[in-house]
Formats: sequence, C-alpha cells, structure tokens
Amino acid sequence: MNFDFIEPYLKYSAIIAGVISFIITFFNKEQVKYEKNKEKYFDDFLVRFYSAFRNNKNVNIKDFFYKNYSYHDNYIPTICKLLIGKE
Repeated sequence: MNFDFIEPYLKYSAIIAGVISFIITFFNKEQVKYEKNKEKYFDDFLVRFYSAFRNNKNVNIKDFFYKNYSYHDNYIPTICKLLIGKE
C-alpha cells in the first residue's frame, strides 16, 4: 500500500497540535485570571459597598469609590467605572 498522501498531514500534525495546546493553555490561564478578578470584585468591592449601604442608606457610591478605590483597580468592571464617572 502506498501512504504518500498521509505524509504531508503527519508533518504538520505536530505543529497543529502544538498550536492547539498553546491556545488551550492561554485561554485556561485567562479564565483563571478572570475568575480571580471576579471573586476579588465581589469580595472587595461589592461586599464592602453593601455593608456601607446597609449602615447608611444615603451612602454616595461616587464618594465611596473615590475614597476606597481608583480607576487603576483592574478587577472592577469598566462599566462600573463608567457609571460612577457619569452622574
């Protein structure tokens, strides 16, 4: 039997497998990073704000944010920063 038609596929299969494993590793790493940021956002920002809100119903979220956080905190979603920036 002649298997010459398979030879080009075997050459590139190692390269393709390497690229696929790199992509999977990269996305898994990003997923872990996303989950950590989500947990930090919940534990650090939302829980503290909810606690402050329970103690004082008139708490201003803008003042609370500027006293405790900054725009450089990357675990706080961008939409929250945009909403806080607007009135």
